[in-house]
Amino acid sequence: MPNSTVSRAPLVVVADNKTKKFGEANPVLTVTYSGFVNNEGAAQLITLPLIATTAVTSSSAGDYPITAGGAVAANYTFTYTDGTLDHCGCWFCSRLSQRLYP
Repeated sequence: MPNSTVSRAPLVVVADNKTKKFGEANPVLTVTYSGFVNNEGAAQLITLPLIATTAVTSSSAGDYPITAGGAVAANYTFTYTDGTLDHCGCWFCSRLSQRLYP
């Protein structure tokens, strides 16, 4: 019987974009997967991706990156795409943030 090699399937992990208003806690950060094969899903991951942002409750208004990484699976290779946390882009929130947290 000949030897065969099975390659890992590519899996794209996209950090979902989120929004929040000034003074609110960060929303729950999530990801979306693209590329699972054979009706598989996140349950096949040995380690789920870590999802993080640099924004905190007292961050100034603006856009902050949402990153994902570190997932592990026996049958997949990973590519990650960052998302964005839009922290209250309104003028009032921005001015309030600048006054409270100079």
